[in-house]
Amino acid sequence: MARYIAGWKEYLPGCDDRAWGNLWLTVEYSRSRNGERIAQYLFGSTQLHFSGSEVVNRNGSDLLADYFGLPTTFQGSLAFEPRIDNIILVGNYYLGLDQWCDGLYFRCTMPVVVTRWDLGIHFPTCYMSSQKDTDSQLLPNQADTALSIREALSGTFLFGDMQQPFMFGAFACGREQKTAVAQLDAILGYDNAGVAYTRKGITVSNTLQTTAKNIYAAGDIIGPYLFSHMAEYQAAIATRTFFKKKIDYTHAAWITFTDPELATAGLTENQVREQYGDSIQIYRTYFKNYDRPRTDGRTTGMAKFICDKRGYIIGAHIFGARAGDLIGEVQLGKYYNHKLYACYPVIHPYPTNTDVM
Repeated sequence: MARYIAGWKEYLPGCDDRAWGNLWLTVEYSRSRNGERIAQYLFGSTQLHFSGSEVVNRNGSDLLADYFGLPTTFQGSLAFEPRIDNIILVGNYYLGLDQWCDGLYFRCTMPVVVTRWDLGIHFPTCYMSSQKDTDSQLLPNQADTALSIREALSGTFLFGDMQQPFMFGAFACGREQKTAVAQLDAILGYDNAGVAYTRKGITVSNTLQTTAKNIYAAGDIIGPYLFSHMAEYQAAIATRTFFKKKIDYTHAAWITFTDPELATAGLTENQVREQYGDSIQIYRTYFKNYDRPRTDGRTTGMAKFICDKRGYIIGAHIFGARAGDLIGEVQLGKYYNHKLYACYPVIHPYPTNTDVM
């Protein structure tokens, strides 16, 4: 939410520091995929079977057709293939009211939900047990009975001494839709905490302290790296300020989770050459030279380590299977200012991808 608020005035044309606002719309669509599971939940089965009281060898689990105005000799089935579609439209409006009072704002949120559902009703079987032709004459005592399950469950059929149709139990044999406002939130608020921000996020010091002395910030809202592991590191710094701990991005690492993965720590080769010239050492090793990648059939990849002329690690780049796991060992050596060859005496389990190190 903070990223929505921070920097809006920078993007809105024609607004000043006294009056500004923003309007945005979010759309979401979802639909059901397992109609059989929905039918099981609603009706206990994907089919309902009806049979009249005069049907020979009537199944005891069948619904009694007589109760629905169907003939006493009726037999039939009702099958379901439900589908539900949801469209959610969330409208949000934010208005800064600083012209009346610094920090005063109005916010309104209104989600509109459009739900469409279809039970997918069809009738695989429907006949009279005493006569296959449903259009033939009915028995004298069945003159006011329904000819089909569709008619009986339409919610408009009357039989016997009924004065009005069923209030419950009517089935819609088609698509239905309902639109409603799920919730309306209107908030008049006041924000004058004294926290400065720009279009890039909240402004913090190297101890992650904001312009309000008792407020610290961490995570995406301050940048510069929008990574979960960097947010965790920033949070640790912010909670250890009584040790005067300062933020340091020298050892930041990031991973691109492609297949294979790409992991990077420190400077690139071009950046190193700009700072150190040609007095650097570059080491390369390839996954295809090690047994575990060959065993797994994942031999595509290489690791490149860039050191200064004394052997201290300046940058490392690994492309290959589980590169994100391997970069951690480089980070450890880089953080404690070890030379690259200090990794050589470490005994790595065999066969693993750590042999690349």
